[in-house]
Amino acid sequence: MLDAGCGTGRVGVELRATGWTGNLIGVDISTGMLARAADRGYDRLIEASLHAVPLDDARIDVVISTGVFTHGHVNHEAFPELIPLERPGGLIIITSRDEVWEALRPHAEAIEEQGVWTLLGRTGPQSFHPGRDVDDRPQSIVTWRVS
Repeated sequence: MLDAGCGTGRVGVELRATGWTGNLIGVDISTGMLARAADRGYDRLIEASLHAVPLDDARIDVVISTGVFTHGHVNHEAFPELIPLERPGGLIIITSRDEVWEALRPHAEAIEEQGVWTLLGRTGPQSFHPGRDVDDRPQSIVTWRVS
């Protein structure tokens, strides 16, 4: 699994807490964030932009990206960079706020029309911030299967 934009490593902590034992690679552009993620369950951490992830020979089963496709972070231009990392049938899962999704959606649909991936679903808004109400930074989970 690739945690694209792993930040401080919260996904690693949560996955390992569930008992998940698979290989977990974290990628983030920030050296400081990677330092914080260093002891949070990752098998490998890579400092890189999501526009140029150096995993040319990798075939990832799942790419997960939480809190990354948002204002001032990453936009739709990262989609074509993540897709080649996936094995056919693999999943790409992101979280996105409604207003950001509206900007991402046309680009995601264009990729789907090209037959590159299929939208499996998008959840309703929910909170992923412990102790915060769903109205505070609500996000949906969007999942695609790579062709």
